[in-house]
Amino acid sequence: MWRRSAGRVVVGAVSTVIGVFAPVEATVPEAPIALLIPPDLPPVPSARSLPAISLALPPGTQDIFPELGTACVGVAAVDTSGRVRERALLAQLGWRHGEALELRINGRIAALWPAPYGRVRVDARDQVALPRGCRTLLGLEPGDRVLLSAFIDLNVLFVHPMPLVAEWIRRHVADHSAVFNA
Repeated sequence: MWRRSAGRVVVGAVSTVIGVFAPVEATVPEAPIALLIPPDLPPVPSARSLPAISLALPPGTQDIFPELGTACVGVAAVDTSGRVRERALLAQLGWRHGEALELRINGRIAALWPAPYGRVRVDARDQVALPRGCRTLLGLEPGDRVLLSAFIDLNVLFVHPMPLVAEWIRRHVADHSAVFNA
């Protein structure tokens, strides 16, 4: 029988003749057990160091949509509380912890922009929590991915569910099917 306390092991010795327990102290150096030491993992890149991907509008469309300005995109996952995080986009927009945001849903897209009395806020972890009603209307469940597009000059962030993005891509590829038949 033994117990460990502050670098010492107390070993119990039992006398078979008398039947009395007499503790005997022995000093044992502490050493980490190899099985319990986690392996050295490569450093995780900080999301703050990742640049937002800037999209240039196709040639000829700058005249059609001059008010849109610079667009940046990112992809985020919806967590169990409905939060999404894309720090690079929030940094590009200049949104910080505590920023009040207005939320509007138009069809299958949600739009967020700064508003003095907005109900949605950027939290301390640079996340935006989408309310349950918004997630329901957009068909989002925990673990779903969304495409976030930010228009810097307008100071607006759009949330696009991936099924909608996949449909846009499918239509775009169908419009350019001649590429595959060449």
